[in-house]
Amino acid sequence: MSDSAALLPRPLRRAVEAALADTPVVAVLGPRQVGKSTLVRELAPDRPFYDLDVAAFGETATADPAGFLEGLPAVVTLDEVQRVPELLRAIKVSVDRDRRPGRFLLTGSANLLLLPHLSDSLAGRMEVIHLHPLTEAEKERAPGRFLETFLAGGLQPEIRPETATSLALVRRILTGGFPEACTRTASRARVWHQQYLRAILERDVREVAKVRDVHELGRLLKMLANQSASLLNVSNLSRDLGLSRATANHYIEVLERLFLIRQLDFTDFTAGTTVSRTNRLSRLSSGWSMMSGEFPSNSRIGRTAVHFWLAERLPDTL
Repeated sequence: MSDSAALLPRPLRRAVEAALADTPVVAVLGPRQVGKSTLVRELAPDRPFYDLDVAAFGETATADPAGFLEGLPAVVTLDEVQRVPELLRAIKVSVDRDRRPGRFLLTGSANLLLLPHLSDSLAGRMEVIHLHPLTEAEKERAPGRFLETFLAGGLQPEIRPETATSLALVRRILTGGFPEACTRTASRARVWHQQYLRAILERDVREVAKVRDVHELGRLLKMLANQSASLLNVSNLSRDLGLSRATANHYIEVLERLFLIRQLDFTDFTAGTTVSRTNRLSRLSSGWSMMSGEFPSNSRIGRTAVHFWLAERLPDTL
């Protein structure tokens, strides 16, 4: 990651600092390459730092989680903790013996709360903070006032085609919010996103989610990219892919666990009456949405622009 991207200020830093002051375990979770390691290193440069992606650390921790923790300092940062999920139970035992705040600062590229059998391991002992891709305000090193401007009627209801504003918006959507992609040209950002998704599917999906048929999962991700910001219809997806509904649901859970998609509660109102609260809005990073399939059509750009709007709003609310 370039120095200019790495040093962009992240307002979420204040939330991490506050959590470390009163909570024994703080976990910063988010997709790979979003800036988690950079954030925690800059936040606490004097803390001992162990990257569990490093084979020596990961293998030792897997073989003897309790013994590994006993050999660490009392205050420590553990990077990519999803690589050794067994550590979470050992951390629970350690915290029950010593509940001083700020003992464990964790990062994870998988949602620890969605990992099987681990959702309650650190209940009441851990605060989870989600780090999202960069917003446009963060890229510009400016205060985020997107929602306030929108609610005050300060945003134009439409963007006319082939204007400087519309072309700039498309470029921002194509780039997305990953720091590394933001340092590249549009064509190079497209290559970066493609390589990123390939690496996630070939490595994390196999190792973290234990999925054998990565090809099927990749096909599903591509279809979801084409439907970004649309209602998620699992029945249609499973039929189009030739999968059972149960398998499609499992694959969607895996993608969500690895922060490749997000499902949002979606309520449809008609004449003041709630029609449904069960539908979901499928959300991908705008860069992923545009880069993981063929070059987008105008309608797909429009749907992804809806996601882009959500991406600017969600980091302040979730």
